[in-house]
Amino acid sequence: MFMRNSFGFSLVEVIVAISIAVFSILAIWKVYTLFIKISLSNPALFQASFLAEEGIEAMKFMIFQEAKEAGKKVKILRIKKAGDIGKRKFRYRVDLKVLN
Repeated sequence: MFMRNSFGFSLVEVIVAISIAVFSILAIWKVYTLFIKISLSNPALFQASFLAEEGIEAMKFMIFQEAKEAGKKVKILRIKKAGDIGKRKFRYRVDLKVLN
């Protein structure tokens, strides 16, 4: 048998690699367009989630500020939705631990 040394890629390997790359890019593009379509179809929900996240960050800041003024350190264990107050209004529960 004749065996030759090969230092490059064969045509089949190149075609397989390109097809895998193309299918990966197409899958990412499909997910991206789906996300854009969902966010544009319901802007109120998109805005509400942003405002809720901003409210949680403000609440965390106030907790840390109060603890700093009292000379204590606080560790926030979790923040979770505790219930509905009314239409599009929610109550959040903050579990925290005072360290010193």
